[in-house]
Amino acid sequence: LSLVQHFFENGVHELVRLVRDAVVAAFGHISLKERVGPADFAVGFDFVKKHISRDSKKPLPGFLRFLLPPLEVEGDTDDVRVLNVMILETRDILETDDFAKVLGMCIDQGCTKLTDDVDTCFRNMRAAQDECGSGDQAAASATPEATTAFAMAKLLPVLRNSLVSARQDAFLKTILQAELLRSMLANVYEAFCQTEDADRINHNLAPLS
Repeated sequence: LSLVQHFFENGVHELVRLVRDAVVAAFGHISLKERVGPADFAVGFDFVKKHISRDSKKPLPGFLRFLLPPLEVEGDTDDVRVLNVMILETRDILETDDFAKVLGMCIDQGCTKLTDDVDTCFRNMRAAQDECGSGDQAAASATPEATTAFAMAKLLPVLRNSLVSARQDAFLKTILQAELLRSMLANVYEAFCQTEDADRINHNLAPLS
């Protein structure tokens, strides 16, 4: 619970700040009057991914500070010692290349889902525009981009409502069923089983005191 508390009280806020800064860098220069389309968002999302990775091979360098406290829990009781061992083992797992691949997959899947949701939002707005018959049809046919782009001021409220209200069950299901995640969890389970077997053997072979 102490680790969960660290994430919700500190880590999640720092993570949100990091992503927000990247989003501002990607989209902050766009004025509310400027017309944007799905391709503009795809470029922006790609920029955000590269910005938070800081050109590193890992998708989110330094992410451990979001999940785990920087110092060991102080104390000399058995419970504290066990907790510190668990924190150390958890840190070792999170620093593996396997977990970096899983984290990268989660970020990629999230960006893909977000891009799909934005595309759906644009399609819905175009359909609503066609039903209302708004705009000059001749101008629209002469400039096809006019039917695929909207002013940011008009787009933001629709995007916000669509993305906030959208259920993310499918996204979570995709992540939980990913073979990459299953493989990493199997490796972790096997490693812990081997550790327990080794401890049991060492305990049995220990000289009697």
